[in-house]
Amino acid sequence: MRDDPSQEPQPHPPAASTPNAAPIIRVPVFVLMALGGVLYDLLFGRATLLTLGDGIPQESRAMWLRWSTLGFNLATIAGAIALFVMVARIARRSDAVPIVARLALAIFTGVFIATLTVALTEPPSSELQPKLMLGRSGGYMLMSLLAVVGLRARQRGMQLGLSLWAAMVFSSLVVLVLEVGQVPRLTASVKTFNEGAWLLIPMAFAPAFGAFDARGRVRTLVFAVVITVTLLTWQWVLDEDYAAVFYGVFQLDALKGSTIVLYAPILGMVLGASLSAATGPSASQRMGGVALLLALCAGHLPRSVGMMVVQALALALLVWYALGRQAFGMPVRGGESSLPA
Repeated sequence: MRDDPSQEPQPHPPAASTPNAAPIIRVPVFVLMALGGVLYDLLFGRATLLTLGDGIPQESRAMWLRWSTLGFNLATIAGAIALFVMVARIARRSDAVPIVARLALAIFTGVFIATLTVALTEPPSSELQPKLMLGRSGGYMLMSLLAVVGLRARQRGMQLGLSLWAAMVFSSLVVLVLEVGQVPRLTASVKTFNEGAWLLIPMAFAPAFGAFDARGRVRTLVFAVVITVTLLTWQWVLDEDYAAVFYGVFQLDALKGSTIVLYAPILGMVLGASLSAATGPSASQRMGGVALLLALCAGHLPRSVGMMVVQALALALLVWYALGRQAFGMPVRGGESSLPA
């Protein structure tokens, strides 16, 4: 007698995919290490040290400086590893990156990483400066290519941010040339433009990462108020020394004198939106927020090749996100995740 079909084991239906429930661990560990290192350098190596100033004894200051370099070195090494991996993954996207762009990405990444290795291993000297200049130029060209690749994805929500990033990279390269030519007035004007683009970039990207949706607006507002109050309190405590300390930390000087107080609400909103994205409910939102925080911590004019690595890594993460959604106006082929594994 034929067995009853109802008694046969039935195949289990495939589990529904839940990408929004992916944990933040899917974001590369080296990216989180780079963020931790750059935050350590910003808060401990710059903000605290400059705020205390002469209140730190000379011997303690030397030890403080040695310890503060730990964050910088961690951000540089972890950032370089993550950047290399991310650029390699972007270059493998044959559906989104033409062969010429892949070749150029490989060349400029090689120049950039090679210069970084030299900067980390050779002692400072006059002979090292031309090599670092070449490396910084390679880094700017690498970021220009990454921004162009991201723009080809034709995502309206991110095109503005990538366009601003490309403009900031170009103006940074102009500043590099003008500083060599010693043109102070024109250099100051280009730096002001560069600063404005840097402040607008997180605001352009933030809506794509949920910073201004129903719940995101609340998180953004809370973070913005806390950061604004903190900066205003910092200014009140330091009084006349605030301008010099503020520039040492953020390298922002477009607003001077009494108008410097306006930086508090501006940075409050910019950092608030980035932190809101970094604490969002989905892993893709958190990845975007981490990228924005990396970009803000690196500054609009990176102080070194190491900080340029962090800036390039932030851009690579954002470009990967853009290509994970659309390429050339069409859905991306293949099963690539929008998050780097």
